[in-house]
Amino acid sequence: MQSSQFKLEVSAQMKHGTAGAQWSLEMQESSALIGTILSIIHPQLYEQGMEALCHLKTENGFVDDEEELYTALKHWTPPFSALSVISNRSTLVHHDTKGCNEWIDVLVPLGEKDSTGIMDFPGLGISVKYNPSTIVGVAGKVISHGAVFEGGERGCISYYMHNKVHERLGVPAGTWMNTSIYDC
Repeated sequence: MQSSQFKLEVSAQMKHGTAGAQWSLEMQESSALIGTILSIIHPQLYEQGMEALCHLKTENGFVDDEEELYTALKHWTPPFSALSVISNRSTLVHHDTKGCNEWIDVLVPLGEKDSTGIMDFPGLGISVKYNPSTIVGVAGKVISHGAVFEGGERGCISYYMHNKVHERLGVPAGTWMNTSIYDC
């Protein structure tokens, strides 16, 4: 089956009546804020994400269960097509695999006040504090990254886009963010 013909599917964790669906409802405002941040740090990617969501909301044929998709999208506010929740573990240095080189993933560390974290970017030769209330935007497919944590309960929400979703919906990948869009 060609990639342009495959059916998309609502993840099992987001289907009606699941804890994930309830969590999405409760996270609407926070996830919308993450989308607002993306609209500032990479406006084109934000627009592409919103275009993809618009296709899903207004066109039929992308999924087998249209009602399930409609229900999930009622509470889905970020412009991203996916998210992962990482709980109480560090992540080894890695490259992400689901997006495009030019795309930014937004990482939101969560935790207790006494928890601390470090985000390493070994290819860039830098490490940054990665504590709760920090938000990191990274081109995760291109820039290797990993995180270590200490003290207290810890988590991270990783917002990202799947390139196969955009391909299926006919939404182009776009380009690297360029600060010239801010020139007067």
